[in-house]
Amino acid sequence: MTRLNIKFLINTSIESILSNLNTIFENLLQEIKSYLNLDLKDSKIKIVYHEKNISSDNLNQDVFKVGLIKTQKNNSLSVFISRTYRKFVRMILLREAYKFFIPRGLQDNRIINIFINQKVEIDLQKSEYIEDWKDFKRKSVINYDFMEAEFDRLENFLKQESIGNKPSPFQFFFIWIRRNIQLIEDIKENIYDLIFQEYNLRYNEYNDEIIETISVITKIFYKIRSYRSLLDYQQYFKKFKDSGIIQTNLSLRKFTANMQWIKNFSNIAPSFQVNWLRLDIISILCFMKFNPLIKTSKILQVINLLPFFMMPRYTKNSFGMEIIGQFLIPKCYVKDLIFFLGKLESNGYLIEKELYIITGTGYTVNLNCFKNFASKSIILNPDKRDYNKEYEIEFSMDYGLETFNSNPSLLDWLLIDRIRYFSITGLGFERKSEMLRALKSDLLNEVISQRNLISDIKKNLNKIHNSPNLKSKFLDFINTNKDFGFFYIKQILNDYITTFDSINKVLLENPSINNYYHLQKFIKEHGISNSIEENNVLKALKKNILREFISLYFKSKKAFKEKVDEYRNFFNIFKSLYDLKIFNLNAVNSIIKDKSLINRIYESKEEKLKSSYERYKAYNITNNAIEQRLDDFLNTDPPIIQPSLLGTIAGIKRFTRYYVALILKDTPQTREGIEKLKWLFPMVIVLPMLEYKTREHYVYFELQIPNLSLKEKQLLNSILYNIFKDNIINIKSYLFSGFYEAFSRKDFYDFEKANFFYTKDLFEEFFHYIQYKLNNNIHPISESFSNISKDLWGKKTELSNFITLIEKRVSKEHIDFNLNNINKLLSYYKNLESNLLDLENFKNSKNKYFFRNYIKSIKIIPSFQHFGFGQYYLYFYPRDLKDIDFKHILHNSFQKIKFPINIDNSNSFLIKFIWPYQNPNKSVLNWLIKSKKVIREYCLFFVKKVFQIFHFNYNLSANEWDLDPNRFRIYFQNILFNPDYELIIPRMKEFKIGDINISNYFTPDSSEYIALTQLFNWKSLDIKSYLGTRNYNIINQIVELLEKKLIFPFISAKNLDLSERLYIILPKVIREDINILIKIFNFFNIGFIYEIEGEYYIQGLNEEIKFENGLMIKLYLPDCQLDEFEKLFDLIFEYLGFKHYLILSNLVNGDDFLKSIYGNLDFLKLYNPLKNLIWNNKDKIWMNHKLFTNKFEKIYPPFNIKE
Repeated sequence: MTRLNIKFLINTSIESILSNLNTIFENLLQEIKSYLNLDLKDSKIKIVYHEKNISSDNLNQDVFKVGLIKTQKNNSLSVFISRTYRKFVRMILLREAYKFFIPRGLQDNRIINIFINQKVEIDLQKSEYIEDWKDFKRKSVINYDFMEAEFDRLENFLKQESIGNKPSPFQFFFIWIRRNIQLIEDIKENIYDLIFQEYNLRYNEYNDEIIETISVITKIFYKIRSYRSLLDYQQYFKKFKDSGIIQTNLSLRKFTANMQWIKNFSNIAPSFQVNWLRLDIISILCFMKFNPLIKTSKILQVINLLPFFMMPRYTKNSFGMEIIGQFLIPKCYVKDLIFFLGKLESNGYLIEKELYIITGTGYTVNLNCFKNFASKSIILNPDKRDYNKEYEIEFSMDYGLETFNSNPSLLDWLLIDRIRYFSITGLGFERKSEMLRALKSDLLNEVISQRNLISDIKKNLNKIHNSPNLKSKFLDFINTNKDFGFFYIKQILNDYITTFDSINKVLLENPSINNYYHLQKFIKEHGISNSIEENNVLKALKKNILREFISLYFKSKKAFKEKVDEYRNFFNIFKSLYDLKIFNLNAVNSIIKDKSLINRIYESKEEKLKSSYERYKAYNITNNAIEQRLDDFLNTDPPIIQPSLLGTIAGIKRFTRYYVALILKDTPQTREGIEKLKWLFPMVIVLPMLEYKTREHYVYFELQIPNLSLKEKQLLNSILYNIFKDNIINIKSYLFSGFYEAFSRKDFYDFEKANFFYTKDLFEEFFHYIQYKLNNNIHPISESFSNISKDLWGKKTELSNFITLIEKRVSKEHIDFNLNNINKLLSYYKNLESNLLDLENFKNSKNKYFFRNYIKSIKIIPSFQHFGFGQYYLYFYPRDLKDIDFKHILHNSFQKIKFPINIDNSNSFLIKFIWPYQNPNKSVLNWLIKSKKVIREYCLFFVKKVFQIFHFNYNLSANEWDLDPNRFRIYFQNILFNPDYELIIPRMKEFKIGDINISNYFTPDSSEYIALTQLFNWKSLDIKSYLGTRNYNIINQIVELLEKKLIFPFISAKNLDLSERLYIILPKVIREDINILIKIFNFFNIGFIYEIEGEYYIQGLNEEIKFENGLMIKLYLPDCQLDEFEKLFDLIFEYLGFKHYLILSNLVNGDDFLKSIYGNLDFLKLYNPLKNLIWNNKDKIWMNHKLFTNKFEKIYPPFNIKE
């Protein structure tokens, strides 16, 4: 990639620049064009310098536009630079030059301007007046929101340069903007995290020499336990290598070069782990199982706001949601938290919660995962010849058991917040002067942020104190809504303002809309904006309030604006009070009524700013002072910090997409099992814990694994179960990006009192918020906590078999994304029926590369209704597994049973049945639900129609899948909100199997039925194994049923690197939305969409809910950001109004489970549910077997009754 060279701008005097403005600017544009490898967005540009000062009325005061006026005429753009900002002409020119590569509609975007401004400071760091420019920017830009978004940490990220084919972060930033142009305005939060994560997932590769250097650096860092510059590491390297402490083939010259590479082109940093107990903070692992009646979208909103909760991971293999994460909470709030979570459980929001105090931390990183030999191995095999034991690196830290207040100062907190992270947001291998500069910058930013916070609070509250009318309205508003609580009111005000702004924009851009009903029609067709989040907010708001506001707009735009401004003022007051941590509405009333109260708060905040913040002068911070504080942190007993580094090796995240979390009893057997497992995977986390109530010892054990096939995941779970057995509390796989957001607890620390700020209102008010957010009248659900069922997981224990299974699969794979070969496969699929019927053509095709490499099997879907059958699915979740007689519920017409890879006191199940058309055998299900009351939830449905997704129009690059959640978001938002969107949808094959208007079925003695039973029993034959052979009987039956369209063939693909399988069940969908969802999910490349009809029930509903129209969607996906896709699915389903739905992942076949039920699987050789039902010759229909006697004794109908 090209490097940026703008020395001509830095070295040219201001006078010369002003004399040659357009030439200099043109040179800048050409240099940036080459650097970014992008085209200009504006072609005709003229720069004019005004010797006379431009009137301040005309001059833009926005810090991101300051110093100039822009005028647009036809295709020409003129930029006028004012003499007032003459000394900043270099900064202004470079800033504007970068912005010319930004799409015009986004050039004023604040986030984009923050990135560009930071890059300008980096590029011109040696230019005169740059410090004046930084001070000017700092005062205008830095506030509480700026700090919270981590924009103060951008510098190190954007300083990285490109190398080879790897773009620099700034080059990637422009690529990302162009790629996500329709999303920029929608993304309000975490954009820095989004870009950082995507950059690291795409570009983090280390060669063998770099891995060796990382191993050496880690050992040096663990030995010296302090920050050191590159020169220091060179000296330590020589010393430790000469003394034999480090054994490596690296020379000093090579080590130095590699260290330089790591410093310049990676995010690896000499980071530290913090012992939070030494800071009076307790780390609590929390597992929460939510009531399935609560909508997923509402749970996610609550979790995002939950105080002190971080690192949430999700699993959703039922109608409900389960979440695990950590509370990193000041000790003074722990009792409030426990009481709060207890209320969530007693009020029915939680079915179950588990709390564990974390007493230490440990993790292992196996750097062998980066070595070339392991690039395809997935699981690390210590028996391999090139495996290096020296690359097994381990970290552990004991927190102790007692909290302790170390009275940290502001400088201490700034250090603690810097030393925990990647080099781009923390501290890297820089010179000590660079580290000192970073901390001084942090201090200045913190002081300015606090000053601006006080200023904003004063401005917002003075507005209301200076206006009796506004004050009266605000107090009335509080009184009317007091039952909702502080957090709910704050959120609803923000939602109304967001919605009113969007509505105002719609009305300004569409002047033909002149009444409320026209606006409703417009929103129905186009949405309120292109953002699904904003449309979901609109749907959630009270319609009467919206109608009142919008009707006001059509009566008087001025009155509408005043009303919106009134709500905006209300929100700003709540935001200020939130920043002050005043959550009690009675206290809010008092502050508004009595101005002297807020004056005292101002005085207190000002005093704290002076005594706790401003007493640190930047010039008083020295390297010696920093080193002394770090030494103090390291040498307390137990220490406050400990060298770690391993967590900053972001390249690990490229290998790990599958996260398995185990909660185990801490026993010798458990520790022995952990030792067996921990070096097989790129990264493992081990957290010793105490159960909160009993104080018994437990361990959290997390495996961070490359994605496995379903068969491999199932084998791993079987091994985990048999290693840990009775020590298992639960084992679950969670959705998680693998990245941790930066956080700080500094904001809750009172420097004046040297303790954490405490208010009992925090969790009390948050519970009020939950009551109104999640529904105040929810039915509590209880589950039995019986022993984990061993029958689900078999008896496999050998890790060697697990490694062998993976290595065999990898060795056999021939992943090939050659477009020519892919197109041949696609062409064959499009004409599959005719290709199969032309036997000579089939024989020829069978020998071609595309066929051998991509076609695993060709299977059939019967047109079940023609034979009087129905294809049924039963999903259910038992409250207690021991209450379920699976042999009875499966009886003699099941096809398959699947369940998620979760080990817990219960699990969900998906069973596939063949039953008589529109006559499912529900007797066992009804008995379990209504008499035994042991089923928490179920969904029973039959398939009416099948659509096959099979195309390669999107998501495939030359060498790999590129399944991008952002592109999916753009795609579905266009479908939902842009009726003019030109969408070319690949044609899907459509199979009607249960929605056919027929009355006469093929009887058991018909040739068609006999043929079907030969080709399809409990599963389909692979018909490609028979066509072209001498098995003429089977071939004739295939041909007969194909020609009569009684079977529908489909291709099961291989060698396309599709490792994920996802089932989505939407049980109640209006007809119009079915067509929309088919379009949306056709974005994906391979899968099936089933139109379904049936019923579902969740405990707490008055009765089962029947539905005529629903969907089941089955997707085959490559390794991708599944957590992000599921969040987008949740947004889509929220918009379409689905209250209850299922997203089932990692469903494995229940072969081991069936063995435990039937003794062995030999019966499957003859088992055919098509032959197991009862034919009623009189009525010419199939009938079910009875499953109960008249006395309700169980009946187990026989298998293969025709044999």
